[in-house]
Amino acid sequence: MSVAEDRNWEQALQEACFPVTLKKVFVDDPGYLAKRYRAVTRANAKPNEQPFAIVTDKYKLISNQDVVDLGHEAFEYLFGSSLRGKISVFNVVLAKRQGSFFADFTTPELDFDVNVPGIELDKHTFFLRVVNSYNRTQAVRMDVGICRWICRNGIIFGKQSIQIRAPHHKTKYQLMDEIALQARPVEITALHERISHAFSLKSDMNVLEGAWQVLELTIPEPNSKSRVAKTWIDRCRKLVSLAKKYENQYGQNAFSALQAASEWAQNSAETSPTQRNSYERRCGRMLEILMAEGAWPKRDSAADEQVKRIRSWAGL
Repeated sequence: MSVAEDRNWEQALQEACFPVTLKKVFVDDPGYLAKRYRAVTRANAKPNEQPFAIVTDKYKLISNQDVVDLGHEAFEYLFGSSLRGKISVFNVVLAKRQGSFFADFTTPELDFDVNVPGIELDKHTFFLRVVNSYNRTQAVRMDVGICRWICRNGIIFGKQSIQIRAPHHKTKYQLMDEIALQARPVEITALHERISHAFSLKSDMNVLEGAWQVLELTIPEPNSKSRVAKTWIDRCRKLVSLAKKYENQYGQNAFSALQAASEWAQNSAETSPTQRNSYERRCGRMLEILMAEGAWPKRDSAADEQVKRIRSWAGL
């Protein structure tokens, strides 16, 4: 990553960490205070600006900056204290209305090469994703993932995550205690070897069908008059294009299906952190299945119809 990229991502992170606050809520008459409720708003919100959420008095505000701080704490537990001072951000996604966000952190020491016989692959890296929201769409969480440096496709490991219960009912310092209790060092060498093996697994399915199975998509019946028709036309064309690209370049294997799926997640979710994070976690779940079972899962009975719909939306 270049110095210019470093600066751009640091600036994006700084912009995502805008000040927020809890404000009193008044019902009907400005003089009637709703004692049990507060509004999550920008600290400098305009008078008529809609709040991110209305919450109870038990809610503890955890800001994006708080989550970044918690992420640095978790990074040390997961990857080792020697790397904490070398952390850099390489990806920030903030929702259009700024109610949810995630950021990805890594260091050069977490880079690794994927060894798949007969295929020359780009450099990969392990990273830590921190997630937060003010609109109640996402809980505070820390997830370990891997990505290709060349395109930053994220694959998130659910089993390597730090899941914090009732995160907005606890203070930042209580969450630090939970991280200390839950975090376990990531076995990078063992994971690296298992990932390489999983990526090399062959599949009887073509890459389009494999990517669909990874993403667990429910494709609606093609209908040009539908309100979401343009969205599905664009999404399906993109998935078909990516599946073809990876199958032509790397063959009919798990690597191709996972990369097509994760690149589709990155592009099709646009700036929705919630949606993109969900799809990238599905990629991670499939990779975990492949690492555990050493084979591609049984063919889904709905595959034929769903892939047929993808092709139809794509105009094929």
